Amino acid sequence: MDDAELRVLHIDDDEALTRLVAKSLARRGYVVENTASAEEGLARIRAGGIRAVVLDHYLRSGTGLNVLSSLAGTPDAPPVVYVTGSADTAIAVEALKAGAADYVHKSVEEDFFALLAQAIDQAVEKSRLRREKERAEQEVRAARDRAELLLAEVNHRVANSLQIIASVLMQRVRRVQSEETRTHLYDA
Repeated sequence: MDDAELRVLHIDDDEALTRLVAKSLARRGYVVENTASAEEGLARIRAGGIRAVVLDHYLRSGTGLNVLSSLAGTPDAPPVVYVTGSADTAIAVEALKAGAADYVHKSVEEDFFALLAQAIDQAVEKSRLRREKERAEQEVRAARDRAELLLAEVNHRVANSLQIIASVLMQRVRRVQSEETRTHLYDA
């Protein structure tokens, strides 16, 4: 993996937790950038180079769901791992329906950092596989289009050749005296 594949954007306004997440993910090989607001986070995502986003639910300027809805129309948006300290499972369901790749319950326990890293790894891998699938499907469509074009050309050329042969045979039918030969040429 190159550096761009390891870059994670953490959108959270909790400075203490942001530092802990950055340290934990850095130990696992990630380069972590932090933003405290949805607007800053969206601007950074649009700038490119982000492979995954860790997105907190509660932000000063709204919720992470607003960020997810903004990302919904963004082509090649990085996968989002949604985190919140809330025990309300409806938030997790809503985030997943809005396009989050995964959900992790936020805490300062060591298992949170391990689960977060695992969720990021899985989200990045799933995103890579989706892009490869889309590229393969695009290549298949292009190959199909080329094959259809070639088949249309072959059909056109064969039809032209058969028309020429039919015209030559019809000329021979008119010139031949023998009724039997004329019938065979006409049948041909």
